[in-house]
Amino acid sequence: AATRARYDRPTIFARVCAREIAALRRSAGRAYRARNWNEVIALNETILGHIPGDIHARLRMVRVHILNKSLDQAYALASELSTDKRAGAVARGHAMEALGDIEALRGHVAAAQEHFKKVMPTIFKRNRLRVLAVKTAALEQSSVRPTVFRYLLGHWSKKERVTQTHEFLKSAPNWAIGSYLAGRAELIDGQIAAGVKRLRRVVERLKEPSLKIETWRLMARTLFDNGCFERAENIYLWLAQHKGLSIANGERENFRRWRRRSRFFGSRNERLKLQCPGEIDIEPPGNQYPAQ
Repeated sequence: AATRARYDRPTIFARVCAREIAALRRSAGRAYRARNWNEVIALNETILGHIPGDIHARLRMVRVHILNKSLDQAYALASELSTDKRAGAVARGHAMEALGDIEALRGHVAAAQEHFKKVMPTIFKRNRLRVLAVKTAALEQSSVRPTVFRYLLGHWSKKERVTQTHEFLKSAPNWAIGSYLAGRAELIDGQIAAGVKRLRRVVERLKEPSLKIETWRLMARTLFDNGCFERAENIYLWLAQHKGLSIANGERENFRRWRRRSRFFGSRNERLKLQCPGEIDIEPPGNQYPAQ
């Protein structure tokens, strides 16, 4: 309330200055991280009062209403934004994806699939392709569907991510993507051995190329960070050469850079006195994933 009062004061100008809008966004960001949904809504409403078409605020309002379980309000806002030609294709795509999220939380699988199908051709960033792949797969997992969507949409601590993904495994122990999410959360939380082992076990069961690429990339980077340079180099080389996972040229070049980096540090490993921990010294890709 105090924040809103500060920015609602009359000024000699007709418009609120950009610095004040930026301050409002920062306040909304802090409230979002604190999960104070009502404050986030109030601050974004203030922004929209000054800039009615503000895309960031409109998308944030959709997300927060979903997290606040106000699905009807979220759907109305997302539906309006998804057809707003002034908003731009990227924002409309995000809104369309949000409509799919809402339908998934309502249990309307077919409707959610339709929204995700519409938005897929508009997505080119690898991270968004991964998220959409997880969402699409989660639609078929009735035992964990609502919790997976709230996990993907929410803001969680490292420990909370581990706890929640382990709950996925209890409810859907054979779901490969659940294991991927759990392994990823364990790595982020610093549980290196557990995360690497889980990802190595599951990577061969992942069907979506974006998830398979990311799983190998995560393992390679973890090996590199822990002094397992030869293993990391092998994985980066494999990723750079693989022709069957729809890897973009820019991604290949990045893998080549990391391969060179791994070789450089590996050649100086005696001087660096780094020893690869045995518990994470995993086998790189083998004949089951030929490079050609």
